[in-house]
Amino acid sequence: MKGWLIGCILGLIFLKGLTGAIIGMVLGYFLFDRRKNASRGARFDPQYGQALIEFTYEMMGYVARSAGRVNEEHIALANEYMNIMQLNEHMRSVARDAFKRGKSSSFDIDNCITNYRAVVGRNLELVTYLLEIQIQVALSDGVLTDNERTTLISMAVKLGVSAASMNSLIEKRYQEMAFRKGYSNYSGSSYGGYQERSDNSYSEDRYENSHSYERTDTSTLKAAYALLGVDESAAFPEIKKAYKKMMLKYHPDRLASQGLSEEMIKVYTQKAQDIQAAFDLIRKERGFK
Repeated sequence: MKGWLIGCILGLIFLKGLTGAIIGMVLGYFLFDRRKNASRGARFDPQYGQALIEFTYEMMGYVARSAGRVNEEHIALANEYMNIMQLNEHMRSVARDAFKRGKSSSFDIDNCITNYRAVVGRNLELVTYLLEIQIQVALSDGVLTDNERTTLISMAVKLGVSAASMNSLIEKRYQEMAFRKGYSNYSGSSYGGYQERSDNSYSEDRYENSHSYERTDTSTLKAAYALLGVDESAAFPEIKKAYKKMMLKYHPDRLASQGLSEEMIKVYTQKAQDIQAAFDLIRKERGFK
C-alpha cells in the first residue's frame, strides 16, 4: 500500500477531518514514498551502479588478501560475478582496478567504508547483501581462516552489523554450500557450481576455537532445513512461512527497493534458486504437493 494512502487513513483517524488527512498524506509521502522512489531511481543511475560495483570489488580484494594470499579461487569468483552481472568491458575494467586496490597492502578499508556510507547511507539490509558477497569470497576455496573471519567481522561491525549477525551469515553460507553439494548428488545435476576441495568436503573453523573439522556428516535434507532456518520437526505451515519470507528477501523487487543496482540484483538469483530447491526437497520428502 502507498505511503500517502496509509498516511491519509491515519490522519483521518488520529487528526480528524480533511486537514488531518492532508497532513497524513504529506507525511506518508515524505517518510515512505519519496524515500522508496529514490532508492528505486538510484539503481538506474550509472554512477550509482558503478559506485556499488567499485565498493564491492574493493572489499572483495581486501577480504581475499586476508587469506594470506589472493588465490585462483578468489580471482575465479571475482570473474564469475562479472559474468553474472553481465558487465561490459568498461565496467569489467572498473571492477578489476577496484579489486587490485582492495588487495593492496596500502588499502584503507576505513576510508572505503566511509565513502560507501556516503553513497548508500546506513541501510543495513543493503549492507547485509554486500556482506553476503564478501563471505562467498572468503569461502571460495572452501576454508575460512581465523584471519578471514576476523576481517569479515571487523568489516561488518564498521558497517553497523553486529558480530553475532555476521557469524550467523557465515553459518548460513556453510548451509548453502552443504545443500548445493548434497543436492547435486541427490539430483544428479551440476547444481550450484561452487568450488569444492579435492577431497569433496568443506572445512570450518568453529566460533569457539581455531580448529577445523570436515563438514561431511550433513545430510542434504538436514541442510535444506538449515538453509530455510527451521527445525526438522517444524510443522509444514511454519516451513512454508519461512520459505516465503526468504524468497521475498531475494525477490528482484525487494532487492531494488533496498537500493541494489540492476547489475547487483542479478547476483542473488542463485540464492533464490537455493531456497526454492530446499523447499521443494522438503515438500517432496514430506509428501506435500
